[in-house]
Amino acid sequence: MNDENNGLLPVNPAGAITTESVPDEAIAPQAELPITVPADDAVINDAVINDAVISEAGTDSQAVASATGTNARLLALSFTDDCWIKITDSQGKVLSEGVKKAEQSLALEGEPPFKLILGVPTAVRVEYLSKAVDLSSFGAGRAARLTVPQS
Repeated sequence: MNDENNGLLPVNPAGAITTESVPDEAIAPQAELPITVPADDAVINDAVINDAVISEAGTDSQAVASATGTNARLLALSFTDDCWIKITDSQGKVLSEGVKKAEQSLALEGEPPFKLILGVPTAVRVEYLSKAVDLSSFGAGRAARLTVPQS
C-alpha cells in the first residue's frame, strides 16, 4: 500500500472517525430571515382557508374592526362566550367553521353576501362595513341563520 495516498484525505487504518477544526472565517454566515410576531402576542389559531384570511387576535376586537374598515369583502366577528359557527361566502367557500372561544375575534374575507349559522347568537357580535349587524331578533336557545348583508 502506498503511504502518499496521491493527494487524497489521510487514511485512518483503524476506521475511526476523526474531526478537524474549521476556522470561523471559513463558515459563511447564514442570512437572517425576518420573523413576524402577531400583535399583542396573539396566537393565530386558524389559517388561510379557501383564500379567506382568518385571524384570531384574542380580545383585540379594535384591530379586527380597523382591519375590516369599509371593505365589502370583510366580515368581523367577536365572541363573548363559546359558540359554534359556520360562515360561507356567495361562492360557497366555507370561511370558518367550528367552535370559537369566548374573547376570540375573527376577520374573514370572501365574496359577499355571507351566510352565517351561529349556534349561540347572543354570544356573537357581527360587524360588516364597520356597522354592527342586529342579532336581537334571535333569541337564546336557538341557532341563528342569516345573510349579511341582507338582500
